[in-house]
Amino acid sequence: DRGDLPISVFHSGGGGKISWKVDIDKLDYHHYLPMFFDGAREQEDPYRFLAVQGTYDLLEKGGMKILPVVPQLIIPMKKALNTRNKIIMCTMIKILQQLVKSGDMIGE
Repeated sequence: DRGDLPISVFHSGGGGKISWKVDIDKLDYHHYLPMFFDGAREQEDPYRFLAVQGTYDLLEKGGMKILPVVPQLIIPMKKALNTRNKIIMCTMIKILQQLVKSGDMIGE
């Protein structure tokens, strides 16, 4: 709503998608990846959709930028898992699975 994030919702026939206002490769992962991880606790759409899909997009394109940010992701992951909300916990576990697959040395 405030324009803090470089994304918007792109509505298409098959549902919503994220439209990135800048090239994902040019984003500061130390700033944005923890923010999107933290947003995965959001329960209200479109915020939840933007946070979760944004996280997946960043993990897909991040490559070597992800590993240095992993220590910053621990607190948002822990907060999400400590909610005891089944939907939030399952979402974070799926994100963690994607995180481990997203680059070399992550999860080792």
